[in-house]
Amino acid sequence: MSIKCSAEKCLAIPTTQLFCESQQIILCSTHFYAHNETCSLDHRTVSFLKNISDQKSSIESTLKSITKNLLQENKNLIIHFNELIEQLMQEKKQVLSAIYRTIQHCKILLKFVREKDRIPIIYAQDTIKNTQITIDDINIEMTACRSFNFDQIGYSKSLIKDVLKNNQSEEEIHEDLEDCLYFFIKNSKTLVKFDPSTLSLNKINTEVSENQGEFMALCSISYKKVFVTGGKRENFLDCCYIINAQTGKKKILPKIRKRAFAQALYYKNAVFIFGGFDKRILASSDMFNLTTLSWKSLSNLPTPLDSTSATILSENNILIVGSDQTFKHFCLSYNIVSNSYSNFSLQFSSKNYDLLIQDDDFLYLLNPENILITTKSNLNTWDQKPNSTYFECTTSRVAMRNKKAYFYDMRGYIYEFDLESLVIKKILNIN
Repeated sequence: MSIKCSAEKCLAIPTTQLFCESQQIILCSTHFYAHNETCSLDHRTVSFLKNISDQKSSIESTLKSITKNLLQENKNLIIHFNELIEQLMQEKKQVLSAIYRTIQHCKILLKFVREKDRIPIIYAQDTIKNTQITIDDINIEMTACRSFNFDQIGYSKSLIKDVLKNNQSEEEIHEDLEDCLYFFIKNSKTLVKFDPSTLSLNKINTEVSENQGEFMALCSISYKKVFVTGGKRENFLDCCYIINAQTGKKKILPKIRKRAFAQALYYKNAVFIFGGFDKRILASSDMFNLTTLSWKSLSNLPTPLDSTSATILSENNILIVGSDQTFKHFCLSYNIVSNSYSNFSLQFSSKNYDLLIQDDDFLYLLNPENILITTKSNLNTWDQKPNSTYFECTTSRVAMRNKKAYFYDMRGYIYEFDLESLVIKKILNIN
């Protein structure tokens, strides 16, 4: 900011410093003469104007040179500050990435602690040599995970992924997202989070535009975000959102079709939905790409199915169960590479709906009448056990905890299924 004339609203360059009694002011030529004409006090003045007649050309050159140098300095400073900002942004990105990576690794180890007798030590494998680890070893592993730099030591991300695969499959890593149960209270904008570790509920008021119904396709896509589309109130819905399960904030997504009675499955940074119902049973199947935030229509199911439930069968293969209009139940495998289906013999007929649960190599198919059990390698043969606990239709994803699966049905009950005793019991009613 340059020094300007002291007169109000005057932007002219001052020419004179004036002492009016105890007041010191600086004025341009116009306001200096105007002040002298209206003020009768004695003044002492100092002129800012100096004679340049004999060095005018040299002074002009000097001022041009100073201006040029200052402009270059200004340009250099802008470049330097932009570089600093870019560096800070990169450092911020690296720090946040390291924090997120460590959170992910903690989640993976938590799943192992809950369900297995060993955990994978990956990032501090050169430091921790003992087969029996301690709390200190866990802290060392987490510190090593956070400070790990793929570029500096020539490691590739694929190598770390290979190490992880030796201890845990990709679908197991995904399933760790499902350590909590999410659902909407019917005819409301309230999202409920159920934590199996404490058997507690947390209700989140969301910013969705309309009250949500039931039988929507909803699944976790990160540790704080859920994907939801469709559902049924008086009519079938086609709304589609990503919702922050901590703040309730929404991201509106493109719509694909009206649909209910179809479970959503998160896999490979996409959401898969097969079949469903919209005044008729649907064969339509769709995938929402969470990178491009766009829908892609998949091959239609071989036969229209509703009350579909899906889980990850193997790399690039998704297992789907559902029933047709004659209540015949089907078991299909969908290959995400070939965009095609394979059919397995379920040999099971019931007017009820199914919920598919996976635990390592074992698969459980729950319905109000029976519990069917098989392994991934034997999908054409299912053992059948009677079920004494009735539950209503659900498209709920399943939350897993200590060999127990938790799900929610349309009546507002939360159920616990013990994978060892094969007993289903009600544990909460949110209504």
